[in-house]
Amino acid sequence: MTAFHMYDEEGRITQSNKVYDSEGYDKVLHDLGWKFVQENNPHHATIGRDFIHKGRREQCPKMRVSIDKTSFRVGEGDAVKIRGVPNGARITVTPRGMLQPIWDATLSAGWADLSVPAPGAYLISITKHPFREWQCVVSAS
Repeated sequence: MTAFHMYDEEGRITQSNKVYDSEGYDKVLHDLGWKFVQENNPHHATIGRDFIHKGRREQCPKMRVSIDKTSFRVGEGDAVKIRGVPNGARITVTPRGMLQPIWDATLSAGWADLSVPAPGAYLISITKHPFREWQCVVSAS
């Protein structure tokens, strides 16, 4: 069994397939213009956990993000301090149970102080390739 991992120009894996009869499959991908890595391995890659670097599949490193607390008060000048964010990372803050974030920004510094407009639980998500996504739920009262 052979695994084929298709990836974009930055090495993000966009698709991973296990192929039982792989003869000619690489030619099909090549003819379609896909960038791919072929492994004689029965395991497919995990999107968001693996990436392609120098023609090889590697595990995405973990971000070394820290947060000083997971609960805080609204409207009292209280904020959650997030540190160790890679420069250029995208941070979103989404109220629990909602799909649209109330805050979506790209950070140019390695930190953020977060306060929210109303009590509730909020999902903080930080993404930057090639790192694994970092998430934490905070509660504001």
